[in-house]
Amino acid sequence: MIPGSGPTTTTSVSSTSSTTTTTTSSTSSTTTSSTSTTTSTSSTTTTTTSSSSSTTSTSSTTTSTTSSTTTTTIDPCDPTLCRRSTRPSAGRLDIRDRSGDDRDSLLWRYEGGAATSLAEFGNPSVDGTLTLCIANGPSRWLQIVDGHALCGKPPCWKPSAKGWKLRSLSSAALPIDTVQLTAGADGKTRISIGGSGVGVHVPALPLTLPIDVVLRSSTGACWASTFTEYHVQSNWPASFRAAPTS
Repeated sequence: MIPGSGPTTTTSVSSTSSTTTTTTSSTSSTTTSSTSTTTSTSSTTTTTTSSSSSTTSTSSTTTSTTSSTTTTTIDPCDPTLCRRSTRPSAGRLDIRDRSGDDRDSLLWRYEGGAATSLAEFGNPSVDGTLTLCIANGPSRWLQIVDGHALCGKPPCWKPSAKGWKLRSLSSAALPIDTVQLTAGADGKTRISIGGSGVGVHVPALPLTLPIDVVLRSSTGACWASTFTEYHVQSNWPASFRAAPTS
């Protein structure tokens, strides 16, 4: 006790420490997986049916043909493939070119010609025209014989057993007013063509030789004579006359 001090009270505090322990209990669960295997036995019965099949196979072959059309322009004055006379110096050519075209005239005769059928003359009264050409090199004169033109007194064309004959009563309607076509064997074919008047196309005279005269029908068949200096009888400014070489 300290002198001069009052009574002293001593308080003892007792502290109780409480410790709480939390215990976590872990439960381990073990799952046992049981695998059940089922074995299935499958019995398969296979029935095989044998079928004999006979098949007839037909093989079809298709042939494709391509048609090509070629257009060929024919020169009406080309004598290359034309029929010639089988007798030298047979036939003649007469041309008159007088003052005043109404007095002009033309006559061509083709005799002793190569074999020609009636069909090769065509049907001039129905299927078109005849073309007569007089040519010396690049110079040429065409005369069309129109089978459908008026001839003054129809019928213009008269058929016969061996050919055709044209006779016009009017040279104004048909400048070429006389035509005779006669078919035959070798040496028997004959052609005569004549006309006069302003419609006749005659070349300017005198002519430069040689001269080709070609007649072509609507069928494409043609007949030709060639005139050379050797066969010319006259070749003047107003007239020409000659016999063919073949």
